[in-house]
Amino acid sequence: MATAIPQRQLFVAGEWRAPALGRRLPVVNPATESPIGEIPAGTAEDVDAAVAAAREALKRNRGRDWARAPSGPSTSAQSRPR
Repeated sequence: MATAIPQRQLFVAGEWRAPALGRRLPVVNPATESPIGEIPAGTAEDVDAAVAAAREALKRNRGRDWARAPSGPSTSAQSRPR
């Protein structure tokens, strides 16, 4: 079963969220140079939020085996990349 990924959002702290400024960047097929999609244009604010979330996760799991960490919304099998 595939997990639906919200369009034009960033995955930070186990949640999908819109980029701070709401801007998007085109994704271009290099062979045809035609647009094939869009991705969120993250800002320094988005990076700061992601870094803060990563630091919190490291602090919360320090000294424990990540493979044995309790599953949450961001670690469930359905949200893992395939």
